[in-house]
Amino acid sequence: MWGIVRALGLVFLLCTCARADVGLLLGESTGLGMSRWTSAGHSAVYLSNVCADSPIHLRPCAPGQQGIVLSNYVTFSENKPYEWNAVPLSVFLYGVDDPQNRPLYASPELRAALQNRVRETWLRDICPEGPCTDSKSHWRDMIAATFVRDVYMFVASTTPAQDEAFIAKFNTLPNVDHYNGFTRNCADFARIVVNTYFPGAAKPDHMNDFWMTSPKAISKSFTHYAVKHKLNFHVVRYTQIPGSYRPSSDARKGTELVFTTKKWFFPMLLKSNELAIFTASYLLTGRFNPERELHRRPTEEVTAQIIEAKSARRSHERDLARELTSQSDEIRKQEFGTAEQWERYSAALAEYTADAGQRRLSVVQNAKDFANAMDENAAPVIDGDGALWLEYRDGESVRRVGASASNVNAVGSDAGLAYQMMLVRVRAELHSPAKNREMLPEFESDWRLLQEARHSLNSKSLAAEPSDSGEQEPPVKTLLAIPAGSSLLP
Repeated sequence: MWGIVRALGLVFLLCTCARADVGLLLGESTGLGMSRWTSAGHSAVYLSNVCADSPIHLRPCAPGQQGIVLSNYVTFSENKPYEWNAVPLSVFLYGVDDPQNRPLYASPELRAALQNRVRETWLRDICPEGPCTDSKSHWRDMIAATFVRDVYMFVASTTPAQDEAFIAKFNTLPNVDHYNGFTRNCADFARIVVNTYFPGAAKPDHMNDFWMTSPKAISKSFTHYAVKHKLNFHVVRYTQIPGSYRPSSDARKGTELVFTTKKWFFPMLLKSNELAIFTASYLLTGRFNPERELHRRPTEEVTAQIIEAKSARRSHERDLARELTSQSDEIRKQEFGTAEQWERYSAALAEYTADAGQRRLSVVQNAKDFANAMDENAAPVIDGDGALWLEYRDGESVRRVGASASNVNAVGSDAGLAYQMMLVRVRAELHSPAKNREMLPEFESDWRLLQEARHSLNSKSLAAEPSDSGEQEPPVKTLLAIPAGSSLLP
């Protein structure tokens, strides 16, 4: 049975029959607000078998529902000072109810449209007009988090009985804000939630965080606890969507920040004794690399194989241990891809780009420029199914294009703009460092959308060629033209 399953094609397949999961979320630093100084990132908690009647009242999930993320911020600016809000997982990650409608690029205009829709639907009873509509209200931070940061999820299995106890407890406790950056921040709240399920599982690292609780510290302690207690532990990474937002950076502990960040390191050179103490403290007791944990245990199956291999080695069953290790390595290749696979995709993309150059076509080379151009020239529209559309102003005409994975190649979506959008997204992913790149199954899903966009554009271009009677259909407006017939799929 699966609890939380990694999203192949980004469709969440969640089982609520006999198992459930808790996922401790570690959001990377955005460099905004206090993150400019602390680089601490953000903590939240995902519960796969807990849903909500409203943002402030929990209930068990019905079959097929995806669970919720509990978030805590300085203030939500809602009609009461709530300590926490609950939103569905796909709303937290992508700003949409259905993960198939995930946006294909990120920009402030798109995020604002998604946030406003969530406020008018999910948050309507607690987020009325007034301070809640301010662009800096922190309820906005729990909508479409992957627009601004990579998010790691550290997942462990729970039981329905634990979920029922949690729901009863949190529906009874006062949901009243007690936020304090030093003693009751987002990491402290996430620690309380996790420890309700597993007492003592999430702990602060007072030595390396100067007596505060950091998101990275509780992620480390929870990882060690879940591995030690064999809780079907694995790690998921949700990658930041390419677009106009600056890339997020590693979440850091306090002592780690001192010797890895220029604005802290150089002043500390004047206090070499303290710098040496901070450096030694982190290297000896504070190190934790979320990406390394992801590579170690990217799926629940790999975790089970690691446990079995260790048991086989203790029993001197070396052939079995080698076989299990080989199987887990093969799964890792399927998840992360190989250097050869990524090189083939890069070569194929180069063919697209070279062809556009030979035709002297105007090509937007990066996701930031594309997102900025769309914010300037296109108005976002959300349809009844929750999918994003853009109404792009092209002179006096308007061209409509789907901006979600579900509709970018749908009937009515402009083929030229769709192709441009997918080309920009794929290029951004391929040019990203491996740590910030999509996992291979998700990238392959994007590549298929790119190929479908190309096929659609070729079909429309052929339809616009002169007919036998000499009459010609109106030309198809495109940002790019591409050759018909060539196969560029690796």
